[in-house]
Amino acid sequence: MKRFFSLLATVSLMGCGGGGGGDDTQTSPIVASMSGKVIDGYVVGATVFLDINGNGEFESFEPHTVTSEGGDYSLELTEFERKCTEYVPTMVNVPVGAFDEELGEVTEPYQMMLAPATWSSDKDRHITPFTSLAWNEALSKMSAGAQGEVVTENASCTKRMENASEHKTMLEHLDRSTADVAALYHMTIEQIHSDYVANNDTESHELAIKIVKGFKQSFKEKAEVLKRQPKMYIFTHHYKFIEDINYGEMGIDPVPGWERSFSHYDPDTGKSINQRSIFDEPMTTEFIMHQRKSVEVKGETSDASTSSIASRGLINELFTCAQHQSVWVDEGAAGGWMLGRTKYGSEAAMVSSPDDCTIEPTAEFDNSSFTWLSADRVNTQQFGGSGHLLDSFALDDYAGIWAEVSTWGLGFDDDTTVDQWFKSLTKPLDNNTNEVTRINSDWDINYAERYTQNHLGQMVEGSKVCSDNYRTNDYGWSVAMCK
Repeated sequence: MKRFFSLLATVSLMGCGGGGGGDDTQTSPIVASMSGKVIDGYVVGATVFLDINGNGEFESFEPHTVTSEGGDYSLELTEFERKCTEYVPTMVNVPVGAFDEELGEVTEPYQMMLAPATWSSDKDRHITPFTSLAWNEALSKMSAGAQGEVVTENASCTKRMENASEHKTMLEHLDRSTADVAALYHMTIEQIHSDYVANNDTESHELAIKIVKGFKQSFKEKAEVLKRQPKMYIFTHHYKFIEDINYGEMGIDPVPGWERSFSHYDPDTGKSINQRSIFDEPMTTEFIMHQRKSVEVKGETSDASTSSIASRGLINELFTCAQHQSVWVDEGAAGGWMLGRTKYGSEAAMVSSPDDCTIEPTAEFDNSSFTWLSADRVNTQQFGGSGHLLDSFALDDYAGIWAEVSTWGLGFDDDTTVDQWFKSLTKPLDNNTNEVTRINSDWDINYAERYTQNHLGQMVEGSKVCSDNYRTNDYGWSVAMCK
């Protein structure tokens, strides 16, 4: 049974309570106060709340306060609530009518947030566009890691406390995402959490204003999605301002723009939808690059998915269509395997809109690849071009695919009966190191290498030896043979 973990987007900035209650936060005495500022400029009249039940909406039972002059807030917390700040985000609803002390009255609603973290009461916890973006990016990483699973009901404080492994993964994603945001804007980690207004950090302040422009649009779009499809789970949906978008196109200089990315799940159809677009302005329908993916998941222990992708570059006005199929199957003691294959649209399949991206079911696969892993994950085999031998099988014909590949010779020392393959074998050594042996064959090109791998998965310098005589199992290892 797949577990689902979710963050529902809010439709209204000021919820009316009654959202299922959730964790009991009302019966214990106040033991701590978490304070700081809400900053685009300093925002007055915004609601700050701890998202105890993890649904992204303000509920009356959740600890909350309204920001005062200078964007100041102070959340009074019970012991349970204080602990929850390490597991769920602190959210800010900025409604129409709130006041930005630099930009004036707020005319479009938006949300900001502060990621879960340990903290001390003697240090302010500011909530800014940069802290919000770091948390959004972490959610995107968690969504990608879910591999088609959507998260719906386990984002509450209590649920997160019960799953130490998931919490650890979340914090790892957050660390990477915070570092990514800092690198993107050429900032330090300290600047991400700082009061850039008080520090007279004009550059960060100007960036923050641009980022909030995207927040306002994403809030509007989420409300529109839920109006059309009330059951839609919105894992993440946000804009990220990028100062220098480099398209890799000849003669095209880097330009600023907004990247929109989202991950939604429709429980009625069982499909998850992931999309990435780059716009010159977040409110326009004119985009520079667009990528759309629709995934359907089948099976209990096996995941089979089909995705349709439409994408275009900066120069070409039309979209190129492709269809990707992949399946992962766990065969228990026999190991596990993955099949991936792709159909690319011909020139005739070029379309003017991603919604028109369709590929004939009878079209041949352009790329196919099969990968097998032993049950202990130390033996890996990959079959590149040989994956085409499986093109006639339906993606969910697990038994038929396994019956075919079982004849290929999957063991590391087995004679392999197909062309174009790659094998890897990892053997533990002393001192947390491994010996890695890799051999490959591309018809008449044969090659092997062996090296020592340290505890970080990196090759130990000077340990690599090579051979072109692996078929006799008398490798004749030599540094001189290394390419």
